[in-house]
Amino acid sequence: PQRGAGTGHRGRGTSPSPAGPLPPQQKRGALPPAPAQTSNSAMQAQSEVLEQEPPQPVSAELRRAFQAQRQELHREVLPELQACREELLGAMRAVDMRSAELKQRCNEAEREGSEEFETLRAYLRSAESLKLAVLGRERDVRAKLVSGIDELSRRACAASAATDGEAMSAFLRERFPALRAEAAS
Repeated sequence: PQRGAGTGHRGRGTSPSPAGPLPPQQKRGALPPAPAQTSNSAMQAQSEVLEQEPPQPVSAELRRAFQAQRQELHREVLPELQACREELLGAMRAVDMRSAELKQRCNEAEREGSEEFETLRAYLRSAESLKLAVLGRERDVRAKLVSGIDELSRRACAASAATDGEAMSAFLRERFPALRAEAAS
């Protein structure tokens, strides 16, 4: 027997059909050779006849070959494909699980990072507040000193502006030592 002539051979597309080649008039969709000159209506009539023809009967050998190939497909090819499909679905589920785990880890790291950042920010704000309070106190002390110096300068100018003898004597006896003591402190 010939290879692929309906014996269950698994050839791919190059083997002849089990019933042999069909004669040209049995090929579906093939028009009979056109005469040299045919009218449009004659060609249309031939086309309608071909379209209305019932399907050609299938030979027993072709039917057996078809059944054998169909059974082989259901027995061998489809189960292999189904097993491959299940493996791929399992791999897809594993990838989905890894993706979800990665997202969860990233979210946890982001949350922990945010918590650490907020803790650090609170610490920095506390340190900033403390330093600002110390600097504020230092400024207040300096401002008070400037104010005291201004007051002392004003009194010294007023006292040194004395023109009569009694005011000058009072300045030397009382005001000058007091102003000097305040300036030293």
